[in-house]
Amino acid sequence: MRPSTVIVFFVLLGLSVISSCVVATRLKNVEHLQEETAKLNDQLGKLRGELRTVVASDAASAANSGNASLPGTEGLDLQTTADVEARIKKIGDTPTAHELAVCLNEVDGWVVQPDHEEAVLNLKQQLASRLRQQVTKEVIDVQKVCLNAPTGNEAIKRHAEAGQLLSLYPMADDPVTVNGAKALAEQQVDIATRIEVLRRQRYNQWACKQIEAAINGYNNGSSYWSPKKENPLLMKSLVESLGEVDPAQLEPAVMELYNYSSSKF
Repeated sequence: MRPSTVIVFFVLLGLSVISSCVVATRLKNVEHLQEETAKLNDQLGKLRGELRTVVASDAASAANSGNASLPGTEGLDLQTTADVEARIKKIGDTPTAHELAVCLNEVDGWVVQPDHEEAVLNLKQQLASRLRQQVTKEVIDVQKVCLNAPTGNEAIKRHAEAGQLLSLYPMADDPVTVNGAKALAEQQVDIATRIEVLRRQRYNQWACKQIEAAINGYNNGSSYWSPKKENPLLMKSLVESLGEVDPAQLEPAVMELYNYSSSKF
């Protein structure tokens, strides 16, 4: 046998062995995949059986209860139109804005049965409309009290009360509601400005009386015969009458009187 023939023979033999090894390895991989696939099929079969059991159990429970509830609503207390109407009836025919707001907030947080949602939505819209009307009425009433309050502190207190009522105004996307809220807010700002004007007027009126008292004290206590002895009396009148007056709060005309009275001392 020629050497070249021997070499070719061994090369072919080696390739045959390598091919056998590769084929054997692939066969083992295929067998492993087949085993894993069989396990997965077995597990899927068990899951299908468990799911059939669960579905059958749920169907039996629904049939026994006579109420096929929606998924995820288990344990929820679903309200109806009658429940909402009963809650609204509790506040009476002439509720305050606060009572209406509490009722609307409570009803708005309820979970309603699907077939009652449209009717409940209409009731909530009617309740919101009543609340807007009542808030408007009460805010205007309190704003009138602000302007007629006997003191500035009382006016500020009432103005804050009107602001709290205004915060109960339920908003909506329609222009009528937006314009109504805007009008009330603008009126609230205007009332605040008018309260400040009235406060300054009252303060200047009080300051005029203090200036008058200071001038009267000067006229009653001054003397051309003994100017040294009169100084303590004049200083006492100045301190008692003008000591609490804040010049920064005075109107121009009142400020002139204040400067005039101060210059006499």
